[in-house]
Amino acid sequence: MNSSEKSKSTNKVMLIDDTEVDAFISKRMLTSSQFTTDIMEFYSAKKALEYLSENSHNLSALPQLIFLDINMPAMDGFDFMEKFRQMPNEILQNCKVVMLSSAINDVDIQRINKDEYIVKFLIKPLSREELQELNAELNATIK
Repeated sequence: MNSSEKSKSTNKVMLIDDTEVDAFISKRMLTSSQFTTDIMEFYSAKKALEYLSENSHNLSALPQLIFLDINMPAMDGFDFMEKFRQMPNEILQNCKVVMLSSAINDVDIQRINKDEYIVKFLIKPLSREELQELNAELNATIK
């Protein structure tokens, strides 16, 4: 990867997944595909929301992209999104969300497509090709 490609990659990523194995696989793919090397891991959507809230006025601490698992106990991905939409504008303007699931559910996809803060839905495990496509889409919206 040359330096101009590297500068286009997402700098800081938040990964929210309650399953350690899935989180490990996602993290490994994010780094091995050179999508990012700066990953914050959370096994709880509630803890991730607390982090965002505590750092809402510190843009350098915020992730540019949140990879969010849909199916989690206590607070699932859609519950997270309800709280996320109530966050300060600094977060809403600077953090994009990618929803993750290991299954395709038409009802979930309809909900995702209606949410202005979710930029993409990906099936786990992540692939190098999906991440390259996502990176290209994100770069196109930045220009």
